[in-house]
Amino acid sequence: MIGQLVAEWSTRLDSSTVQAAFDASFLTAAAGARALVFGALSGASIKGWDALKAQANQADAALLTATLAFGADHQSDANTLTEWHARHLAQHAAGHRNQAGVWYTPDAIVSAMFDLVSDGNPPINRVLDPSTGTGVFLAEAARRGATTLIGWDLEPAALLIAAQRVPTAILTVCDALAQPRPTPVDVIITNPPWARDKGGGGWIRAGWQGAAPLLDDLKTKGAGLHAKNLYNQYVYFWRAALWQAFEAQDGPATVCLVTPSSFLRGPGFAGLRARLRQADRLRIVELGGEGRGVGGRENLFGVRTPACIALVERGPGSAALYSSWPVGEWQAVPEDAEAPLVPVRAAPPWPALVDVLPWARSGIKAGRTWPIATEPKVLRQRWQALCDAPDRAAAFKDSPTGQRAAETAPPLAGFEPRASIAQDPGSTPPIMPYAWRSFDQRWILADGRLIDRSAADLWAAHSPRQLYLTTQRTSRLGAGPAATITAHLPDLHHYAGRGGRDVLPCWTTTGENVDPSIVGALTEAWGTAPRPGEIFAYACAVLGQPGYVERIYRPEAGKLDVPITVDRGVFRQGVALGQSLIAAYTRPAKAFSQCAVEPTPGRVRHVGETLHIGDGRIVGVPAAIWGFKIGTRAVLRRWITDRLGAGRRSSPLDEIRAVWTPSTTVDLMGVIARIQAVQACFGPLDAWLGEVLDGPLWTRQ
Repeated sequence: MIGQLVAEWSTRLDSSTVQAAFDASFLTAAAGARALVFGALSGASIKGWDALKAQANQADAALLTATLAFGADHQSDANTLTEWHARHLAQHAAGHRNQAGVWYTPDAIVSAMFDLVSDGNPPINRVLDPSTGTGVFLAEAARRGATTLIGWDLEPAALLIAAQRVPTAILTVCDALAQPRPTPVDVIITNPPWARDKGGGGWIRAGWQGAAPLLDDLKTKGAGLHAKNLYNQYVYFWRAALWQAFEAQDGPATVCLVTPSSFLRGPGFAGLRARLRQADRLRIVELGGEGRGVGGRENLFGVRTPACIALVERGPGSAALYSSWPVGEWQAVPEDAEAPLVPVRAAPPWPALVDVLPWARSGIKAGRTWPIATEPKVLRQRWQALCDAPDRAAAFKDSPTGQRAAETAPPLAGFEPRASIAQDPGSTPPIMPYAWRSFDQRWILADGRLIDRSAADLWAAHSPRQLYLTTQRTSRLGAGPAATITAHLPDLHHYAGRGGRDVLPCWTTTGENVDPSIVGALTEAWGTAPRPGEIFAYACAVLGQPGYVERIYRPEAGKLDVPITVDRGVFRQGVALGQSLIAAYTRPAKAFSQCAVEPTPGRVRHVGETLHIGDGRIVGVPAAIWGFKIGTRAVLRRWITDRLGAGRRSSPLDEIRAVWTPSTTVDLMGVIARIQAVQACFGPLDAWLGEVLDGPLWTRQ
C-alpha cells in the first residue's frame, strides 16, 4: 500500500511544476517514516538519507508520508489537505511546529495583505512567497491575476499541498536563506517563521563570499543586550526580502510580511525600522495578540504573540501610516528613522522611572536550573550528587558563554574564592532565599562558580534593609500591576518571566537610589526633604497597581513615566500606601484559606472558591486570586504546577526534585494570603493615583 501511495504521489510530483529537491530514494526512505508516525518503526530505520539531508529531518519525513497517505486515501482537495496538515502538526508534531515558528495564515489576513498591496496600484504580475507553506498566498495572487507564481519552502509535505492548490506555481524545496537567490519579482508576500534563531539565518547572518552579513545593517549603537532580538527567523526574512526587492533589482517592488510586532517598538530593532522607513510607502496594521500585553488577548492566529502586517513599497507613495485591526483609520507615525513605528501620544513632561530611581540593574541569570530549587534540602542533595558524579562537567551543565566546570570564577560579594568545580567542588555553598518570579520565592546556591551572570553589584548592595522593585521598562507591560516588590535577590526574569535592566533597588552600595535633583526640587517646594526610602515607596505606589497601565502607560514610549505630585499631603499619602504595599509583599500574611484535603499530584483546577490539586482541596480561594496574572503568567497556577514537576531541566541534577508535602501546602496558603494582601492595596492605590493626576505635578521644566 505504501509503495502504491509513493508511486502515485511521485507521479503527481513529476507532472507538477515542483522542482523537488528529493528523489525516489528519499521518497522510499520517507515511506518508512509513515509507519513511524503510527509507532511501528524505530527512528534508526529512517536515518542516513542522502537527499534533503541539509533540510529534512525525521519530522519532515513523517509529515511528508502522512500527507501522501491522507491525500491518496481521501482524494482530498488542497483546502482539506491544509486543514488536515494543520491538525496533524498540532497533534503529532506540535514541538516541531513551535520550534520552527510555523503558524498558518487565516484567510482574512491573506486577503487584507493583498488589499494593502493593491492600494498602491503596483504591478503584481510576478509574486514570490519565500515561505510558501501550503500555498495560500500564491493562490490568492493567482485569483487576483498574477501570472508568475514562485514559492520556496523547506517542508516537502506543505509544498505537495501547494502544488495541488496552485498547479501553475513554480515551487522549490529549499532554504530561502541558505544563499542569495536573485529572482525578478513585483511582490514578495509571506508569513515567515517566527522562531528565535538557533544557529540559522544563512547568508543573512553569516555573509556570502566574503561580503559582510546583511544582518549587520540592522545593528545600531546603543541597542546593548537588546540587539540579541535581531537573531530571529522573521528578521532574517525581512532583511532577505528587502534585499531581493530593492537591492537586487531596480524598479517598483512591494514587500508585505505578517510577523511578530516586536520590531515596531523594541529598542533592538531600531536599525530594521530605519531600513523600512527608506521605502516610499509604508503601512503597518497591528493584529493584536498582546500575550504579554494588556488583557492577554490572542491575535488572529490564535496565539498570544503580538503580531502585525507591514508593507513597504518602492514607487509613488506617501508617509508611513499605522492602523489597528480591522483596517480603518490611518494614523501617522513618527518620522525619526529609528523611532517606534506606532502613533505616539503626546508625552507628558514627567520623569521616567530610571530618572527617579537611576540605579537600574539586570537581575541574576544562573544559566542553569539546578542551583535553584523550591526547598533548601533539594539543593544540598543536588550538591552532593554533583560531588559524586563521575562526569562533573555533564552534571554541572557547562555554558557556552558563561560558567564552566573546569574554570574558576570571581566570588560573590562577601564570599571566599574557590577552586573550579571539576577540581574540587568543596562543601555545600551557602543557600540563600531567591526571588525567582513574582510571588514565587525559591532558594539558590550562593556560589559564583554556578552563576553565568551573577549581577555582582546587586550582591554587593544586598542587605537586610534592601528592597527591589522589578518591572519591564522596555518590553510591553501585561496584565496586573506594572511592578512587583521583593526583599530577596531577584532573578533576571523575576517580574513576569522576562527581563533586562529591570531591577531597581532602594539602596545602592553608597546610599539611596534616587535622583538628587528630584530630592532638591521637593525640598525646595516643601521646605523639608523627603525621608530616605520615601521616594522608593512612592514609586512603588505609582507602579505597583493595575491602575498604572490603565491611566498612564504608553507602550509606544518605550519607558515608564512617573508622575510626581508636589502636594506634600498627597505625596505622604502615596508613601504610606507604598509602604503598605511593600509590607504586603515582604511580610508574612495571615492565611484565610483552609486545606480540606491534602493535595496530591494530579490535575489542577478551580471551581467556585475551591482549588483542586489532584485529590486534594483548598477551600476559600476566590476567583480573583486564582485568575491573578502578571503579564501572561498565571501566578498561582504556575506556583503549583512548578512544584508538581513542571519546569525546564538543564542537567541530570534537576531530576532531584522536591515532592509535595504538608509543608508545601502551608507555603501555598501563604502565597494565596500574600496575593490577597497585595490585591487589597489596589483599590486605595488607584483612587490615590487619580488624585495625583488631578493635582499639581513636578516637571524638570
